[in-house]
Amino acid sequence: GIDAKVGDRVSFFGHTPTTYINGEPKIITYLKPNRMENKQTISDYAKIHLDTGTPMTGVLGCFCVENCREFYVKK
Repeated sequence: GIDAKVGDRVSFFGHTPTTYINGEPKIITYLKPNRMENKQTISDYAKIHLDTGTPMTGVLGCFCVENCREFYVKK
C-alpha cells in the first residue's frame, strides 16, 4: 500500500524477453534473501520478470498477486 516501506515493495518488470535469459518463455521470480523457502505472499518477492516475449513465443505469462501463482496463456 501507500504506507509500504521501500524494502516491502516488489518490482514487476519486462522489456527483455525471459527467453533471452533462461531460454524459456517463463516468468522469472526473485525472492528476497530472507525468504528463500517461502513463496506464500507477494511480500516474499523482490522482483518479478514478466516479459515472456509474447509476439515471438505466443506465450503470455500472468502472475496472480493474491496467491503468487503463475499461469500462461498460449495462442
